[in-house]
Amino acid sequence: MNKKFTISVAIVSGVVLFVAGMYAGGHMSSKTKLGGFFKGSDTYQKGWDAAKRKLQESNSGALKEAQSLRSNYVRGIIAAVSADVVTLKSVASSDPLSDPSLENRMVRINGQTKVVLITQKDQEQFQKERQEFQSKMLEQVTGSNDTAQQPTPPSIFDLKEISASDLKPGQNVNVRAEGDISNAAEFTATEIDLN
Repeated sequence: MNKKFTISVAIVSGVVLFVAGMYAGGHMSSKTKLGGFFKGSDTYQKGWDAAKRKLQESNSGALKEAQSLRSNYVRGIIAAVSADVVTLKSVASSDPLSDPSLENRMVRINGQTKVVLITQKDQEQFQKERQEFQSKMLEQVTGSNDTAQQPTPPSIFDLKEISASDLKPGQNVNVRAEGDISNAAEFTATEIDLN
């Protein structure tokens, strides 16, 4: 009987302490800033904002470096095309905490915007150009060619200038512009490369 009584008292005590702790915790948290943080429909956003703020305030070298990167280049998929504007859905960012409003960018096209179609060369053509390049390099090394100009190595890609009207939704493009466009939602392109 002594063992049963001790077990019963331990169980009842545990239940009473558990209930008292739950009551006290709920009562205290509703009056504190911390308790208010966990209530409401936007608790995820509050947590995300707090974590982002903490990271930005920290001296984390990698994050500071990512935030300080400047770029005149953005890569994405064409979402829509009009006469002089391409809506681009960006697919990459150097900043993991970048502004989500930059996922869709308005790219203006003017008369100076160059649009280039990039395609892979035929393998046989590339091998022929590569052999010619190696021959020219050999001539330059052996001294049989007196030109001081270094031969240009062959490219595996063909570049063909096309019209902006050839751009269609769903195409992958690389867009260049003057100046830093890493945080620009709208800018004028100097070159659009269609892959």
